[in-house]
Amino acid sequence: MKRINDIRPWHIALQLFVIIGLLTCICAVFPEDGIPVTDSITLRFPTLNEMLAGDSTDISVEQQLTPEQLLAMREKEMKMQEEQEYLSFFSTNPVRIHFPDNDYAYFDSVYAALDSASQKPVRIVHYGDSQLEDDRISCNLRLALQQQFGGGGNGLIPLQESLYSQTINLRADYTPTRYQIYGPKSNRRDSSRYYGPMGNVSLLDTTMVLTVSPKKKNGNITATHYFNQLTILSQSGEPLHVAVQGKSHEITPANTPLQLTTIPLHDSTTTINLTLAGNADIYGVMLDYDNGVSVDNIPMRGCSGTVFTGIDALQLRTYFSMTNTRLIILQFGGNSMPYLKDKKGIDRYMEQLRRQIQHLARLAPEAKILWIGPSDMTIRLNGKLQTYPLLNAVDQALCEMANNEGCAYWSLYESMGGNGSMIRWANAQPPLAGKDYIHFTRLGAQRAGELLTEAFMTGYRFYKFRTDQAETKDKQDSE
Repeated sequence: MKRINDIRPWHIALQLFVIIGLLTCICAVFPEDGIPVTDSITLRFPTLNEMLAGDSTDISVEQQLTPEQLLAMREKEMKMQEEQEYLSFFSTNPVRIHFPDNDYAYFDSVYAALDSASQKPVRIVHYGDSQLEDDRISCNLRLALQQQFGGGGNGLIPLQESLYSQTINLRADYTPTRYQIYGPKSNRRDSSRYYGPMGNVSLLDTTMVLTVSPKKKNGNITATHYFNQLTILSQSGEPLHVAVQGKSHEITPANTPLQLTTIPLHDSTTTINLTLAGNADIYGVMLDYDNGVSVDNIPMRGCSGTVFTGIDALQLRTYFSMTNTRLIILQFGGNSMPYLKDKKGIDRYMEQLRRQIQHLARLAPEAKILWIGPSDMTIRLNGKLQTYPLLNAVDQALCEMANNEGCAYWSLYESMGGNGSMIRWANAQPPLAGKDYIHFTRLGAQRAGELLTEAFMTGYRFYKFRTDQAETKDKQDSE
């Protein structure tokens, strides 16, 4: 007898091949129907095809599932893929909104309010520098939100408009004295901090007739031009006489620094004729629907975003509270770029802005805040056009400051392409920026507004995805 140590590997291999060969021969010659042994017993042996195919009982996990189970598994796989795409967008995409502590749920309360806007109207207030003039950028967000969630009107507009608007025509037969919290110091009131939510006030001291009509785009009137209520923002020590569409009203003074008086109109209203008579501070006129979404466009030319602490706090608190303001957008930084020379200058500016955010957060505790940084801006250095050297550092500092204060941040600079992008936008055909290489053309502002809207609405879609997932899980847990 051979000892175990005498068995060679090739002996084992040879034996295996012999056994496999014998089994193969049996499979080849054995009848497929088997060999009857008795009336009830038949001897069977696997065919050669069955041997080569393997064990027929070895089926995949998917093949063992019912159609309902398979569909549920496929749906779960798609949801996981969709979630990964959202997470990837908010982690790496240059157009993404940067949330404090990477909290993707930061805007959930805003999105929930938008979903309920048909029952309770929602307001978004968009402050900014000259990039917002002409109702640019804001108008894209307004139209998209009103189409999705209802509402209409341009929101808050000044009593007198010195700047051109692409959405409304504003005509007045009288120009009252006007003061502003921003711009040259000669525009300031002597001692009063009553500038209202727009940062400007008109001092009415006689009778004034104001006409507001829609400005058609491509010959059409959009949903944003329709409104069914007018609200006058005023402060006065005596009655203010008002006529709207020929109907007279009287505003009795209230013991408050900001009085909001709403006058209902027809649903199809696009044009108003407003007469004001008396002595009063007028802080603007709101054109809204009694439901849905309103978006205020408030440009402050020359402003760096450091003026809000100079406006009467009760006026701002009253406006944000009474209008259900759920989102405040602050788009500033560009006007400070030429004056920021080093990190110390940037740090000082960030500290000023930090105080503004803290101030607004106290006055509007129900609102979320979104800071939008400056666009790319170009300067000529050594005979060559190039991005301001510190712009990228300012953009990053703004993001860090906003997030540290619990606010969201959107980088317009990164969204439009980063370093040198303003030159490319200006050289595009048709041009998206002016030859000052600082300001957008109207088309460029539209593109910027579309980027902002898409970033915000991507967050909304992710919110709906997450809430649907949570509802599905709750339903499954209860079953």
